[in-house]
Amino acid sequence: MKKKVLLISGWATDNDVWDDMIEDISNEFSFERILWSECLDSKNNRLFKMLEKTKDPIIVIGSSLGGLLALQAVIKYPSKCSEFIMISSTAKMVKDKHYVGVDPKIISEIGRASCRERV
Repeated sequence: MKKKVLLISGWATDNDVWDDMIEDISNEFSFERILWSECLDSKNNRLFKMLEKTKDPIIVIGSSLGGLLALQAVIKYPSKCSEFIMISSTAKMVKDKHYVGVDPKIISEIGRASCRERV
């Protein structure tokens, strides 16, 4: 039986970013892809819902912002994740007095601009 892999895209990408990898190793793994934007609603988080339903632990891989979202999922559902990989990601995006990161105001602006673009 193939191991199941859950792939979460990054901020500026869609699910096509995974196509080459899937093609190369699809004989060993089965894949489910999730857009990062499907993971933002706390009541309707597709990532959390998938992990809640899975019977066997799965491999969770996130790229960029998807890595941060994957980390949240692994923390919330550790028994549902057999392996965890972050690609070009960070454990925390926003700076505070103990972490060098992006100013929270910039993140808010990017989020608002992204919401306007989707409407």
